Amino acid sequence: MAKRKTSSTQKLMRSLEAKDFYSDFFASDMLHAALVRSPASSGVVKEVRILDMDEGYYLFTAKDIPHNKSFTINGSEIPVFTHGKVMYRGEPLGIICGPDKEKVLQYCNEAEVIFDIGSLESAFQSIEKNYKRPVTKITGDLDSLVNELNNMPDLDEVNSSKHPDKNSEDDFGLIAQREIRTGLFKEAASTSGEETPLSEIWNDKEKYSIFEDSWTQNYTDPLWAETTGAFCYSEKDTLHICTTTKWSYLLLNVISECLDIPSEKIHIHKTKTSGPNSNGIWRNAKVAAQTALASRLTGKPVRLIFSHEEQSQFMRPGVNAKISYKTAVEKATSRIKAMEVFIDVDIGARNPFADEIIDRLSIACTNIYTCENLHITAKAVSSPNPPTSIYAKTIDSQSFFAAENHISRISTALHQLPDTMRIINFNTPCANFPFKVPLPNASQCIESVMRTSDFNRRFITYGLDAESRMSTLQNPFFALPLRGMGLACAYYGSGYFGKNIFSGEQKMEVTLLEDQVVIHTPKPSEAVENMWKKIVDQYLQIDASKVIIDSEYLYNEIPNIPEETSSSIGVMTNLLEKCCSAIAKKRFHEPLPINVKKTVSPSLKKAWNSTSFSGSPFNSASFAACALELEVDSYTYAEKIKNIHFCIDCGEVFDKKAAERTVKHAIQIELSNMVKNETVACENINITFIPSKQEPAQIGELVHNTLPAAFSSALSLALNTHLTELPCTQNLIYSLIQERNKVIPKQAEKDENLTPETSKEDNAQ
Repeated sequence: MAKRKTSSTQKLMRSLEAKDFYSDFFASDMLHAALVRSPASSGVVKEVRILDMDEGYYLFTAKDIPHNKSFTINGSEIPVFTHGKVMYRGEPLGIICGPDKEKVLQYCNEAEVIFDIGSLESAFQSIEKNYKRPVTKITGDLDSLVNELNNMPDLDEVNSSKHPDKNSEDDFGLIAQREIRTGLFKEAASTSGEETPLSEIWNDKEKYSIFEDSWTQNYTDPLWAETTGAFCYSEKDTLHICTTTKWSYLLLNVISECLDIPSEKIHIHKTKTSGPNSNGIWRNAKVAAQTALASRLTGKPVRLIFSHEEQSQFMRPGVNAKISYKTAVEKATSRIKAMEVFIDVDIGARNPFADEIIDRLSIACTNIYTCENLHITAKAVSSPNPPTSIYAKTIDSQSFFAAENHISRISTALHQLPDTMRIINFNTPCANFPFKVPLPNASQCIESVMRTSDFNRRFITYGLDAESRMSTLQNPFFALPLRGMGLACAYYGSGYFGKNIFSGEQKMEVTLLEDQVVIHTPKPSEAVENMWKKIVDQYLQIDASKVIIDSEYLYNEIPNIPEETSSSIGVMTNLLEKCCSAIAKKRFHEPLPINVKKTVSPSLKKAWNSTSFSGSPFNSASFAACALELEVDSYTYAEKIKNIHFCIDCGEVFDKKAAERTVKHAIQIELSNMVKNETVACENINITFIPSKQEPAQIGELVHNTLPAAFSSALSLALNTHLTELPCTQNLIYSLIQERNKVIPKQAEKDENLTPETSKEDNAQ
């Protein structure tokens, strides 16, 4: 910060710069820890115990937590350890720690979890009701209970049988809901009669083409360089916590409230994360609190490291979402007349950001396309699966995936070129459309990527080749590889004006000293840091070597929003420019140091109406168009990407090479997520940027919002079918081909039934 830090002040400073890995921390008297997890997905836990545990080994459960046994985020109560009803199989019930890691794991396996008899009886009655099986009279005899459980269907099966295909909201635990209606859908909601202008649209098959599709993009497990966990120790009267938190403010408050420790006596050491989707932003706080409890009660350093199996099962990235469309398109103009979107999200046992997730998916589900008649229904439901989290920078990618695939599907059916269909429906004048995302160069991006990729020629050639193989009754797989071209475009919104923690104040503070400039903010990436230093040089003529990023805060001044949110390039860069501009005006008129603080303008926030859920939801937006060419091996079903072309509008680019590196790095991450357990190869990547003097905006997230849809569209063209989910597998490709091949015998039978005279007539026609 601008002021000199005294030794007493320094003790209260907390850095938000990630350093080292928590798993590298070690102490000679350190205890290893592991979690005791629930063996069942339902029931009420009465006690967790271990008989004959050696001296020096400890078991702690909810009853050992000295203060609050749970913490609250967005009104959602989250227990540190479950001390009652179990929500999902594997829910943490306690923590065991001791000097020998193998013995700790052995004790975890031997831990005896005692459930309330009444809750088990209720579970048996549920089984009897659902499976029509008689259940013996339940007594207090544990042996008979175990035998009965072994003969019953899995409790997970019982719970999951209630979850899909539900008839009432109570059956599946509705957590959050968002509904949007415009135009005829709004009128239809207040009309009691069945016949409305809207029903005329759906039934007029001569004027309109109706399309119904569902799309799913699941997150894949990243390669864990380091799994979730924490290392905690005490030094004098201060508790130190080393972990990969993305929300230091939350973690500090959780530890303080649960362990009854003053905030100034807690020192959080933020460590490096193993990937962009490693832990989410809230689940790690629970893990750190569990570890801190063990360290506090034993008085020794404790390290908890999840196994790869635990990481995969209980820390999966993202949420499972299914997005379905019903769209009416005018045959004469190819304009979208009406669109219904249904978004179903499974948040698992809990997710305190369910509202945020469905809101962002709702905004993105139409992408850049507008229509006068729109109906969006988004629902988030709970299930007996592990809790999910939220990733601010990839939260709406599933909607972009679904929207772009749906548009590609429509353009193919209407025999429109993919770019034509998109440009026709991009920002079609529509006064009642709820979302306004200014994208002045979107059409230019699409046109540029079409030109650089030679898209239309290749798309038409590959499409005709695929149809020819089917019409001539050739097996779709033979010596030559199948080829396809796919197009996708999407925006990325920075600085969301929502109504929860993601709409918190993003701040920038800059101080001009005698010999340097200090930027006081959470540590950005190296590329962003270099860009900021160039901006300072541009405004204040200060060499980059004299620009310092200060990421230290007083413990009670740590930003209350997640660092992932405050790192928005577009918003923070704009604030930096305003700070530098203000300093430049004061520079020779006021004494040093000159300190300036800036926040997002309130007038920008007024552009979004959270009550009506309409307006401009973002501070700024970037845009990208992506064209992808691939081929599928006719023997191994293996995919190979031949070319990827990107055209990006992200405002002013200060360092083109650094920007290209960011895009290429994001592409490599996405290529590892296209096919399960494989990384698809790519021979050539072409990246262009639209020249602009606008404020810089996010880049890497644009790849995540476009590349998967371009890949699935290209693969669908190559296979002459429709790939509706990612990641795909070679078995999925094979099954799609088998389904597609069912058309061939029917066509052959039809041709065999033709008489010579009929054939001649058809040929003449």
